[in-house]
Amino acid sequence: MEEGDMSSSESLYQSKGWMGYGPASRPTQYEILLRQSRLMGRSAAKACKISPNVIDTFRHDLIDGDTAERKFFERNPDHIHKIVEQSQEILAGAKTVILPYNLFPDTVTIDRMKVTITLWQSLWSREVVTLRIEDILNVQAHIGLLFGSLTISTRVMNSTDHFQISGFWNRDAKRLKHIIQGYMIALHQGIDVSGLTTERLTRKLLELGDDPRVVK
Repeated sequence: MEEGDMSSSESLYQSKGWMGYGPASRPTQYEILLRQSRLMGRSAAKACKISPNVIDTFRHDLIDGDTAERKFFERNPDHIHKIVEQSQEILAGAKTVILPYNLFPDTVTIDRMKVTITLWQSLWSREVVTLRIEDILNVQAHIGLLFGSLTISTRVMNSTDHFQISGFWNRDAKRLKHIIQGYMIALHQGIDVSGLTTERLTRKLLELGDDPRVVK
């Protein structure tokens, strides 16, 4: 506190006394500081009354956001329903065969938007991985005498850049590989497949993903 402010405060106390009551007496240093803090508090309170209410401003932003969202769905009433329906339209899916070294079958499910991989670690533990079709970098099928495996590589940067699922029947591994590869080709070529029915889309993706040059 500056010396001039201290002198003015002391003269105020000498003329009116402590808090304006009682006989005039010289205030202590603590009383002067307390008085100054109260004056500063009143000034801050007046400033708060002038400034806009933060809560009202936040509520106004929420109302504007809700209004914009409501207007969007009013203009596109079937948009969210279409997305939900597409995510529930299964194009293909398969389970691995139960074998002595694979007691808990893993699954791969393909819908219009993503590939879902379920990897069982034990009876009480499993890992569910969801990959967007756009994020799949490559897909490979390894075919054996009876059983095959599927390897899906992703462009997403995380701890695992590929997933290998073993123990499919050969026909299931080939079918999953062809559909995923066909979908990748369709997206790369900019082909709009949203208007196709599930059955027709599956058939076209199989045709796109099946390379006729490969010896069967």
